[in-house]
Amino acid sequence: MDEVYVLYQCGTDEPSGEPLQSAFAQVDAGGKDPKIFSVPLKAVAVESTVPIAMMVGSDERRFAMQTVQAVSEDLNLIPRITYLPSYVASSCAQFVLGCQENSFNATLESHVESVDAVIRSDTPSWPGSYPAELEPLVIQFSASQDPGALARVEWHKFLGLFFNKASRPQAGALHLLPFVSLEARDKTVARPIAMDLPAEELYQKVAESFNSHVENAAALNAPPTKVAWCTYNAVASWNPVPSVVCYVGGTYKYKKDLVEAAGGELLDSDNSDGSSITFSLDTQAGIDALRAFLLGADAVVDETYSANNNNYTLASFME
Repeated sequence: MDEVYVLYQCGTDEPSGEPLQSAFAQVDAGGKDPKIFSVPLKAVAVESTVPIAMMVGSDERRFAMQTVQAVSEDLNLIPRITYLPSYVASSCAQFVLGCQENSFNATLESHVESVDAVIRSDTPSWPGSYPAELEPLVIQFSASQDPGALARVEWHKFLGLFFNKASRPQAGALHLLPFVSLEARDKTVARPIAMDLPAEELYQKVAESFNSHVENAAALNAPPTKVAWCTYNAVASWNPVPSVVCYVGGTYKYKKDLVEAAGGELLDSDNSDGSSITFSLDTQAGIDALRAFLLGADAVVDETYSANNNNYTLASFME
């Protein structure tokens, strides 16, 4: 989204003047002004479910899964969230949801004044529509636009920077763009803020586990399991006919990564030019095409959304 974020430690002076302009000149921000934040952020509004999985703490996950390690949700930032979206699945996040009067409203002065930043997941196709005066508070969190599985996990490091939960960068490295961090205590040099906390370690643990699965699957030297990864979409304002979408690659490469890491093969994933195949269910030809596609699968990942998972059963799937 062509944005640059300048971070400085709380208790120090906000960076300004020549050092700021010099650092800003090194990156392409598409003509936009840099957004300046004092870190760590103390109160944020989260406008998307995408960052939530990276913000809730591992204590909840350990309790729910009865496992010693649960590194996928480990930044433990729930206490920093003032407003969050109503579709969150995490029980900790739902508890916070029960305490807030309503969702974040950018037109209410009381809401805007109560947060240090607003974390959104806008895309070029679906840009945000916030008032211009609020834009300096908006942080774009684009993990869902990153195609690879590990690439998405790496967004922990980006998010962690805003809460002093990132790793210590190597001296002189600015490797976490699209932002620039300045250490305000020495305004003569533009460089990242040094932080010694868990986002980098978390990513490394996930990467090691993921790569271990890849190696184990390869060692089996067995024919890959053919997997169809599909979603049923009912009729809606944005979907005039019922359909099933099956993902094959493109921007959904992370699904392909996960299947292949487990020794499988995403059905029709050689279709590298497309992200998905859509089967319209309003005609017999569309239904027959879906059946023919699924006949090539050994397993199906059903990603259909259900407002109440208790009501979504095998019979629902077979319909």
